[in-house]
Amino acid sequence: MKFIASAAIIALTMFAGAELGWAEELTDNRTTVNRAPVVNGHIPGYSFNLGGISMSVDLGIYFSDPDDDDLKYTVTSLDTSIITASLSVDTVNLSPVGLGPTNVEVTAEDPGGLSVTDYISIHVSPGEPTVIGISQ
Repeated sequence: MKFIASAAIIALTMFAGAELGWAEELTDNRTTVNRAPVVNGHIPGYSFNLGGISMSVDLGIYFSDPDDDDLKYTVTSLDTSIITASLSVDTVNLSPVGLGPTNVEVTAEDPGGLSVTDYISIHVSPGEPTVIGISQ
């Protein structure tokens, strides 16, 4: 019995009855179907204070592929005057740069070109005022 596997076709070739002096080759070619990645629960929204700390979000928690394919991510801030978004492998880094609400678009794509998109809701507020250098 011989197995040949690829991302698109699985072939099984079987030789039967060789010990009886006859052999017949049976081939079954089946095309596998690539399934699109999925979102495992919505990515939560985040609130920031302007001038506050940046944060990182592990995208591998929120996306998976039913075929166990490795996923490639892309991220896009829909308003870069409010939040910047950068990608490091499967982690998105978010940094507040202005005030207001916006979204960050996150897309996961498998090697076959199928993809799924989710959005991170963002709100950046003014930071709490800090009193510096007051003496009594």
